[in-house]
Amino acid sequence: MITAEKFKKYLHTKITEEELLECYDFLNYDAEHDCEFLPNLYSFFICTKHLGQKRHIEKMHMLCVKYLAKLNLSVNNLQALYLLEMNYYYEISVFSQCIFYGNALLDLKDASISYKVVAVNYVLTILISQKLYKEAYFYINLFETLLLDYELLPEEKVTYYLNLCDVYAQAKDVKSFNLTKPRVAEALKFVGNKNSIEKLNFCKRVHEIYQLAVIKELNESEKKAMSNDVAQIMLEIATQTVYKDEYSSIFIPIFSVIKEYVSEEQMVEYVSKIIDLELSLYNEIDLYTFVISEFNLDEIKYRSLFERYHQALTKHYVNMKLNRIYEISAELQAHNLRKEYAIMKDKYQIDPLTGCFNRGFLLEEAQHILQKNTAIIYLDIDALKFVNDNYGHHAGDILITTFSHIILNNIPTNATAIRYGGDEFVIIINNTTEEDVKKIVHTLYQKVSEITEIEGHNISLSFSSGAYMADGKTTLSRAVEYADESMYKDKNNGLKTCLYEKTN
Repeated sequence: MITAEKFKKYLHTKITEEELLECYDFLNYDAEHDCEFLPNLYSFFICTKHLGQKRHIEKMHMLCVKYLAKLNLSVNNLQALYLLEMNYYYEISVFSQCIFYGNALLDLKDASISYKVVAVNYVLTILISQKLYKEAYFYINLFETLLLDYELLPEEKVTYYLNLCDVYAQAKDVKSFNLTKPRVAEALKFVGNKNSIEKLNFCKRVHEIYQLAVIKELNESEKKAMSNDVAQIMLEIATQTVYKDEYSSIFIPIFSVIKEYVSEEQMVEYVSKIIDLELSLYNEIDLYTFVISEFNLDEIKYRSLFERYHQALTKHYVNMKLNRIYEISAELQAHNLRKEYAIMKDKYQIDPLTGCFNRGFLLEEAQHILQKNTAIIYLDIDALKFVNDNYGHHAGDILITTFSHIILNNIPTNATAIRYGGDEFVIIINNTTEEDVKKIVHTLYQKVSEITEIEGHNISLSFSSGAYMADGKTTLSRAVEYADESMYKDKNNGLKTCLYEKTN
């Protein structure tokens, strides 16, 4: 294992994959001194990104989850962890969680202004890409307040003012737009690096076309001129990868304006070029959805594009499926992607009442050998039959959905929730410990104890639980049986404790 001194040295250099894994093992070592390195996690995270290995980013997230479980972390440590989680969720396009950790950082008393500036920048980028301009105004005002005590680098100022102009253009706030636009050119004057100037000027051109596309109605000649500008930009775009994660939100309005002057084949080529820049999954899906729906593309003629589209959707589901299936369902239905929603339901076997996976998902993996340090928790709602018999099945359904939402909102991202039966649920947690499992179950008991009324009836929600820690030799099916046995001991003894049964 590497030493602390060597780890610190790695933080300031571009490291190899082998060195990165050494650092990960060092950070993952549960020693007394590990918390002193938490402020360095963000720097280390950036080191992992340049290698382009998403699996390493996932490892960093798991480290972060481990450290966040610790008690009495300093503000210095917490702000580093929150920022790392923002980065992680932004990378995998789970924007609601990214904003959650951004707000947590902003609410952190005595957090560094530099950390807060980065957090606001992330949140603003997301809100703009999601066209949530009203919400963006709040963070713009917050950002302006932070800048009273913090000086942005010239490159950061250019990016910030370009984003501001985008918000004002979309909001049709012409006064604020006209006041902010000159600040872009002013900030560019102070950028010293020639390469940065070229990239920022390119971005400025793209943003100005975007702003023109959304701020006013264009006549025919202006639209035609814009289509020529876009054609020129497409020739250059492969070498200009700055701000690439904004490309879908920027180009879709532009493409909507010029679509009459561009052939179907050209538009497919444009979209493919942008996607080849390795956008975030959310942006890929946005662009695919646009070109497929706007041009009603033939699935046979553009088979390769449709395959890439479905691959992007599948990746998106894999990132989100652990405990956010109900969000994906709503997202797909909102985008009117009925076919993709049907594919997801078929592929992942979603229980429509709870949003959890259903028993079919579990049966599909029944003979899978669980890795060591995988936990199975078996949960059984108490007295569901009594509720159904005395208050009706609607009240029973509300009881089940209330319980499922408590599960989904209180299990970690490395967990999968399954509705196993009418009132039975199974949680699978990867890379965990007995202590972490106890904490999760304790949290569920606490949240459930707060429910004292269902549909106006005086009904208390309670459940029994049992758990099994995999030994690396047990199938998923057998592990569920062991957890079920533990749960019945819990129920029979009247204990509200997660019991462990080790079975050889």
